[in-house]
Amino acid sequence: MPSYRGVDQVEIVLSIQESVSFLRKHSTGPELTGHLAEITQRNLADIATAQTDLDLVNAVRESGVEGRLCWIADLIRFHESRNTDGKGKDLAARLAAWDAFSGARAMVLTPLDVEIEAYIKKNRTPLSVLRETFSRGRQQERPGALQRYGLIIDDLTEKRVNWTDSAVQDIRKEAEKVLQPFFELNEVTMTGIGSPVFTPAEKKPMGVIFESTRRAAEAVAAAFPAYRVLDSKGNPVPPKSGPNANLAPKP
Repeated sequence: MPSYRGVDQVEIVLSIQESVSFLRKHSTGPELTGHLAEITQRNLADIATAQTDLDLVNAVRESGVEGRLCWIADLIRFHESRNTDGKGKDLAARLAAWDAFSGARAMVLTPLDVEIEAYIKKNRTPLSVLRETFSRGRQQERPGALQRYGLIIDDLTEKRVNWTDSAVQDIRKEAEKVLQPFFELNEVTMTGIGSPVFTPAEKKPMGVIFESTRRAAEAVAAAFPAYRVLDSKGNPVPPKSGPNANLAPKP
């Protein structure tokens, strides 16, 4: 079965359909109703019938569903903080698992924004504000499909070389070759030079950084056995191994 950012095709479709059904039940008004109609009308059938990983990536892109969900992310997070109907947390987590809110949106205030803001203000209570505060902390800790990783170059960490040195740039180019198939599947969004670790540290590990799925990071770890690959918390990412390991994405 095809997958998108490590999530099976069936779950992609179900998470969208069940979220739309949930939000229709708790509608903010006519603007949201029209917005949800756009989500269900725009190529969900193509997402459900895609035959390969690449077909599924293209179907998700062409549907515009990530952009549509990005517009209503605050509403979904509001229901997550309240766990509305005992489903809010689950639906938010299922959408976050494939980074459903990663689409872009224009930075303008729309009638939909106004409608959602009014709904949240109307339904917010002192207890719900407290819940939202704790929920935001959980959202920051919850792993999504795309995370920051780093191929650590010890000489760069120890400042024996500069990030502009040819040796560092050569390693970056080789890492990007390994990541290239994952770029095509929307599983890598950037590469650069820096530290993958967000937490404060006296000496942060430095190297080639990239935002990707876990399996893309595992592929880099397999291609560079003499180097360490770390996640954003500084945990090592071992390469997948064994007879059933399949690091290459399906075409």
